[in-house]
Amino acid sequence: MPSLKEFLEALAVAWPVALTALIGCVALLAGNAYGVRYASGIPEWVLTVIFAVAVFAAGICIVFTLQSIGRGFRRLGKWNRTRKYRKAQIVWLHNLNDREHAIMSFLFSSNQQALAYPFGEGRFVGLIAKGLVLSGTGAHTAPAWPHVIPDHIWAEMAKYPDEFGWGTSTRQSARPLVRLCGGSSSRGVMRCGTGKTIILMRGTHAGQGLSIS
Repeated sequence: MPSLKEFLEALAVAWPVALTALIGCVALLAGNAYGVRYASGIPEWVLTVIFAVAVFAAGICIVFTLQSIGRGFRRLGKWNRTRKYRKAQIVWLHNLNDREHAIMSFLFSSNQQALAYPFGEGRFVGLIAKGLVLSGTGAHTAPAWPHVIPDHIWAEMAKYPDEFGWGTSTRQSARPLVRLCGGSSSRGVMRCGTGKTIILMRGTHAGQGLSIS
């Protein structure tokens, strides 16, 4: 038979236990008060224990309810902040400088939402700072660090294929890029008519060696 202290500690572990105890205690107290046959003979000291358990159980349920309300408000605030931040990211996406726009367009047109790329490489710093490209966590090799474009950013680019594509199939690579830019390519180096140089080095990882200058 557990002691009263052990029973109260068990109530604090989970609110369903406390709620069950509260309902049971209230039922016993009400049955005794209204002269229910099986509850009218409960000794006074037992009723006192039942009342004490009911009070503690009610307190635990009230605290849990208040905590749930607080968590709900925090989640609502987090959702609102996330929504505003994503709206800002969409604005940034449509107002990138030429270099960053070329990177995003290349990744989109080559269907590379996730790629391995050197960690801390300068050309990705601005995109990572804006949250348009996420750098992976965990243990990886620096020359082939995982990067990924968030789903909502990828979906936004998919809405505007003319803006973020090269006018070609997303599965084509260097040759149509050269044709669109009106430049020339040599050994994986593409020089566009706009003055940009895009280096498309083929490696074991998709997108590894992408360089825009």
